[in-house]
Amino acid sequence: MKKLNTKKFMFSLSAITVTAAGAIFFSQSGGAATPVTEDNIGLAIDKLDKDTLKISLSNVVEMPKALQFSVKLDGDISFNEDSLNWLVTNTANSEVQKQVKLSDDKKALDFYIVSNQPLTKSGGTIEIGEINVISSKEATKYTLTSDVHEDGTGYKYVVNATNKQVTGPALTVDNGGALTYNTLPQLELIDSSKIVEGKIMLTVGDSFTNEEQLAYVIATDEEDDNVTVTVEGNVDTSIIGSYTLTYKVTDSLNETTTLTVPVIVENKVENASNPVIEGVKQQVELTVGDSFDVLEGITAVDHTGYNITVKATGDYTTTLVDGIVTKAGIYTIQYDAQDRWGNPAASQTTTLIVAEKPSYIIPDALKPLIDETVVSIIEGDATQANPLALTVVDSAEVAKLQAMMESFNAYEMVVERQEQDGKVTYDVTLTNGTDTYYLVMTALTTQTDVVNYLDSLVKDTTTPEDKPSTDDKPSTDDKPSTDDKPSTDDKPSTDDKPSTDDKPSTDDKPSTDDKPSTDDKPSTDDKPSTDDKPSTDDKPSTDDKPSTDDNQSGTTTPENKPSTDNNGTGTTDSDNQPETGLEAQLPLIISGALAVVAGMWLLLKRKVVKK
Repeated sequence: MKKLNTKKFMFSLSAITVTAAGAIFFSQSGGAATPVTEDNIGLAIDKLDKDTLKISLSNVVEMPKALQFSVKLDGDISFNEDSLNWLVTNTANSEVQKQVKLSDDKKALDFYIVSNQPLTKSGGTIEIGEINVISSKEATKYTLTSDVHEDGTGYKYVVNATNKQVTGPALTVDNGGALTYNTLPQLELIDSSKIVEGKIMLTVGDSFTNEEQLAYVIATDEEDDNVTVTVEGNVDTSIIGSYTLTYKVTDSLNETTTLTVPVIVENKVENASNPVIEGVKQQVELTVGDSFDVLEGITAVDHTGYNITVKATGDYTTTLVDGIVTKAGIYTIQYDAQDRWGNPAASQTTTLIVAEKPSYIIPDALKPLIDETVVSIIEGDATQANPLALTVVDSAEVAKLQAMMESFNAYEMVVERQEQDGKVTYDVTLTNGTDTYYLVMTALTTQTDVVNYLDSLVKDTTTPEDKPSTDDKPSTDDKPSTDDKPSTDDKPSTDDKPSTDDKPSTDDKPSTDDKPSTDDKPSTDDKPSTDDKPSTDDKPSTDDKPSTDDNQSGTTTPENKPSTDNNGTGTTDSDNQPETGLEAQLPLIISGALAVVAGMWLLLKRKVVKK
């Protein structure tokens, strides 16, 4: 019974060991082949009105002829199953098999599309169809996103040209698929000189009918083209004072937005001075890609001290897109303003100069330190991935170059040297503990004084342990000589016993001609056993001990690691180098596993024998 349990144990141990080795192998080799996948297809949703959505697939690279994907709703909303209007077609305008499956809760749709021709796409977009959604509330927020199946895929399609099936994860949706069934209508004041700091400014005696009051606001609605605007409040323009009007806008679902506007009735101002525009710069210099607000810092004040609206016009609009400068060139910005009495401010003009984006960027901290009379800047941004490339100019004075390099004294500087094709390149790293900058400085070998100076900055980063020294070099002094021969008392006999009676004959003495060769190197198999160790009486004296420089033992301490220079037991032959990767790891794993199994077997067998 005991032996049976032992066998079972060893079998289990062997199985576990082999399984572990296989797991490691497959984890490193990638295991089984994975299916073709891509994750860049998007789900495009266009809200046509409050309850109608257009569904498309965007960023489709291949030409699919079969397609499957799913979408789902999240929120107090559901699909109208009878409203789907298919838009998908194929390039041959032939029949396309289409099917949609609606979930029981009417919140998920599965689309199945099959064609014998590639599906029609425009700019990487395939239009699928339009469908209505239903909300139990007048206004609600919801999301429409990709639905992922149990197998982890969000979509599948078949490529027309190759019949390759492609699967992918969830379709990406802009803004997370956030939608609103019905957005609130919006109200805002119009652009008028009569509106100052959000107030409607009137003069005693001005007409201000209901229609004129409504003309001061603009109403918009994302879903409804026709909304109703009303105004409440009384304004008596015959009496100086402050009044209030309340504007309301209502959409077709009775969603209402209000806007409260102060109204000021004032005396007529005689001989009002013209407003003045302030903050205008004569010239503004920008680079392609910069952001720019044409009205930032620009103000105008009227006769009574109110801030009035400043308008900007000019050809700058050809380069400024959504606040970003897009094209290089020279442009004009003209600023104008007018007060509520019709008095204009004097026009002011700004010249906008837009330069091409440079090939290099100098960090602000280095700008005052780099002397462009000494070096020319080529490219880079002083990062490790893109170092700032500098070339020492032909006319550079060594004294100025030295002054520039010494200006980096706030940083710890490391300089490394490379030479190739008549040029010397210096990799310069600057760090102060917080920031690190990377420079690459190039000089011609003919610039002798420059090269000599920069060479003096090169720091030897080799550690003392790494540097080859004269002590480590095999020399004639390190060769075993007749003076270094073990004494007759210490010579091992032919039986290898450390006795004085078994001295080797003179024929066995090592001579200078009998230097150990690579064939004579001791191997792990040739190591003396514990029985062959010389006794303490036979130990060589301290005078005869080999120094650390002459260490020829098999022990690979940091001081006596075998190397090709010392002609020790080690070798640099590629055939003898340890393998890397799976080729080396797998045999090691298997050998280790077998060793464990063998050891456990011997141990258990030994225990059984003892019992």
